[in-house]
Amino acid sequence: LVIFDKDGTLICFHSMWAPWIHQFVERLEADTQMSLGDKVYRLLGFDTQTQRFGPGLLAEATMFIIKERMVELLMQEGLESEEAVVDRCWQNCDATNEANLKSLGNLPDLFKTLKDWGIKTAICTADTRAGTLPALKKLGVDKLVDKIMCSDDHGSQPKPNPHNALRICEELNVSPERAIMVGDTSADTGLAKNAKLGTAIGVLSGVGSHKDLHEADYLLDSVENI
Repeated sequence: LVIFDKDGTLICFHSMWAPWIHQFVERLEADTQMSLGDKVYRLLGFDTQTQRFGPGLLAEATMFIIKERMVELLMQEGLESEEAVVDRCWQNCDATNEANLKSLGNLPDLFKTLKDWGIKTAICTADTRAGTLPALKKLGVDKLVDKIMCSDDHGSQPKPNPHNALRICEELNVSPERAIMVGDTSADTGLAKNAKLGTAIGVLSGVGSHKDLHEADYLLDSVENI
């Protein structure tokens, strides 16, 4: 069994989420009439100079947790009805926009090869199901994956909590020590260690550096090298 993270592992994190964060800040500042951009970018780990994300909230937390932290930020700024403000300004990332959805390899070929070898596959993501399924369909792998676990699924727990990985293993009838986790953040490698999976593979195609992924058993440039 190979369990893949999604953003930063299968698709480019930066091209997907940079347009989203700019649009969110634009809506937020228009709604509140306050200059909040720098604080939002800092909170979510976005570098406006490089237009890239680093390890942090957006790369590693669930949408629910990110919204909670945004509400806390607005409270600190003295805003009232902060939850309503976040709800008004929040929009899910457009997972079907071909300009933003950039595959990090020949994913259909990768998943077909694993299937031909009798290896099951799963995706474990901090994204919502509404943001995940359209992207996988667009990438042509939605019907090649044996199990998809999203942050808003019933009973889901955020990485690096081992729950989701263990649930995937149980439902696919694979012992954890015969499973591999592939991801681009310390939350992914931490998940593998906490669930006592057989192997943790870090990929440098997302937000994590060599230092961030020091817990990985193997470090690859991308899933193409698997």
